[in-house]
Amino acid sequence: MEDEFTLYEYGVERLLEQIAARSDQGTLQDAQLLQMRLERDITEIRKYGRDDATEVSLNKILERLNNLSMGVTNKGFNEWCKTDHDSPPPQPSLSLPFTIPFAVQRYIGELFRSLEKTLSLFEGGERIYLFQCEHAHRALQQCNASLSPETIDLIAPTDTSQTSLVVALLHIQHNVEEIIELIDEFGQVCQKRSGQKQRQHIHKKLNDTMYYMRQHHLTSLYIP
Repeated sequence: MEDEFTLYEYGVERLLEQIAARSDQGTLQDAQLLQMRLERDITEIRKYGRDDATEVSLNKILERLNNLSMGVTNKGFNEWCKTDHDSPPPQPSLSLPFTIPFAVQRYIGELFRSLEKTLSLFEGGERIYLFQCEHAHRALQQCNASLSPETIDLIAPTDTSQTSLVVALLHIQHNVEEIIELIDEFGQVCQKRSGQKQRQHIHKKLNDTMYYMRQHHLTSLYIP
């Protein structure tokens, strides 16, 4: 199918040829993974049309391909997308102008994975031990502490388009603090039958927080 994305498909093939000839296997594997993600997003857009999530994801992939191309070939990715008669393809425009610090992206990714691990611990029927509670507490606390108020202030505080992201991050941090407190309390009774209700409460709170992150598109936008 010939469309505005065809040149990207052409360009990534040429870039992979250059990387295979000039770089190591690890870099080539990174490029191949980006190619797979690029094809996934292009296929999604061709089938269902544009939406905010797919366009943000596509821009992230193009940025990574550009960085990779510059590092290996000293040329931007768009240079590999040119043919003899074509100009480089335009960057897709975004409906959500989320340009956020890397620390925020890392926080979202690491926190969601920690929440997944903690949910796996609390959703099973197996006995939970104090050391497991302490490990979950430590992992969540480290994640929450990695996102400082100063970092949140960097998210274009005067730009109203970013307000919803800031509110979502503050809400998530508050939820995680509550989960940490609940885990601490549960650790004191984890070997007792009376702790079952607390365990269910923690499970629900974890589910609710992860659902909130998905509903606000944080997982699709910022988790690779």
